[in-house]
Amino acid sequence: MENNVQPIIPPEPMYNAPQENKNLGTILCIISIAVKCVLPFIASVIVSATASGDIGGISEAIAGFFYLLSGAGYIAGWVLVIVARVKCKDTFSKVLLIIYLVLLGLEILATIFVIVACVSCISGCQID
Repeated sequence: MENNVQPIIPPEPMYNAPQENKNLGTILCIISIAVKCVLPFIASVIVSATASGDIGGISEAIAGFFYLLSGAGYIAGWVLVIVARVKCKDTFSKVLLIIYLVLLGLEILATIFVIVACVSCISGCQID
């Protein structure tokens, strides 16, 4: 009896990112950095330039709008880097996502430290 054993050929890789996707991923990551880092800086410059010093003026509405825009930019930065990571799977999006996660962890730690410091200060006060 002859054994008809055929060689096992490994399948082709399921995903090969074409050059277009790599360029798209790079563009999405750059836009993500811009809306997450540069937009809040520009918004704070505009708010400080329009601040007149009086309470309840038009600068309060402008400041509120730009703070809202900065928060939306923060969320948009996360969304763009996640979309770049899912669609393009390039190294730049992976590194940027890791950097964003490290920064988020540091923000959470800083918030916890501030809360602990405030609780420590309040518990240290003695009311006579």
